[in-house]
Amino acid sequence: MKNYYDKVLFILALALLGLGVAYCFMKGGLPSGAPPQIVQQPPNGGAYQPLPTAVVKSEPAQWNASEDEYANTTGIPPDLWYYGVFTPPKIWWDPASGWSAEAPLGPKAAPPPFGVHLVNKEKRLYRVQFQSYSGNADATAHLQLQDTANNTLFDTKVGQENPDEAVKVLDFKMVRVTQEDGTSYRVPTITLLDERTNQTLTLGQGQNLYLPNDRYFLLETESPLDVQKWEVTKVGDSLDVGVANFTITKVDYDAPSVTVEKDWPAGSKEDKQELTLTPTQTSADAPTSATPTPPATDAGATPAPVAN
Repeated sequence: MKNYYDKVLFILALALLGLGVAYCFMKGGLPSGAPPQIVQQPPNGGAYQPLPTAVVKSEPAQWNASEDEYANTTGIPPDLWYYGVFTPPKIWWDPASGWSAEAPLGPKAAPPPFGVHLVNKEKRLYRVQFQSYSGNADATAHLQLQDTANNTLFDTKVGQENPDEAVKVLDFKMVRVTQEDGTSYRVPTITLLDERTNQTLTLGQGQNLYLPNDRYFLLETESPLDVQKWEVTKVGDSLDVGVANFTITKVDYDAPSVTVEKDWPAGSKEDKQELTLTPTQTSADAPTSATPTPPATDAGATPAPVAN
C-alpha cells in the first residue's frame, strides 16, 4: 500500500515539473546571452562651489605666571616651575571678549556693613519690682522692693510713702492658688500705687513685671563703628555716629522688624541707604535677669504661684 502512494506522489511531482518547464518556454525561454553594456557618460552641470570656512588666526599662546599660593603649598620657587606635557592650559571664556588666557577679575569685594543691626524686640522692665518680705504675712510685714532704674533695693511697708521712688504699697497679702491637680500655693502679693502715673499695679514676689505695650527694639552698631546699643521705640528715632546718621523710618512689632535709613555728612558722595532689619537673636521678649525668677507677668495679671 505504501508503494502505491509513493508512485502517485512521484507522478504528481513529474507533472508539476513539466508544467513549470512549459511555462518558462511560453514566457520567452531561459535567459541567455551576455549582460547589457553600461554606457559611460560625462558628468553634467557646473563645478562645485567651495564652502566658506572661518579664518583661524594663529597667535602665540600667553601662559599665565604661576600663583604664589602654589609655591607656598609645594615649596617649589616660582622660577623653577614649568609646564609639562600633560599640563592643561588655563583659559577663560568671557561672553563680551571671547576666549582669553588672562585670568578674569576676581570676585567683587563684599560691600561694607550697613553699620547697625537689630538684636531683638524687647519688653521694658517695670521700674519697681517686689523682691521679698519679712515678719508676719499681713499689713505689718516689712517689704523689700527693687528700683530697677538704679538697681538698688529699698524697704517699705503698707501705707508708707516713698518719695524718691514715687510709689506706695496699698496692700499686702498671701494669695492661695489651687491648681487643676489639687495642689495649692501661696503667692506673696502686693498692690502698688505708681504715683507718677496714678496707676495701680499687682506684683508677685520675685517675679519680673512688665507694663503692657512698653516695648522697644534693641539695635547695636557694628564694627568699624564704635559698638554701642540703641533703643528704638518709634519712627523718627535717630542715632548720629559721626561718619553716618541712622534714622528709623518704619517699625513693625508684629514682624518684628525695623527699617533704618543711613545718611552721610554734608559733602559726602555716598548715597542714602535704607535697609529693613530683622532680629539677629531668638531670645524671648523679656531681657534676662541676673536672679532666677518665675515666669514674668504683665501689669495687673495674676502672679505665677510660689511653692508653699
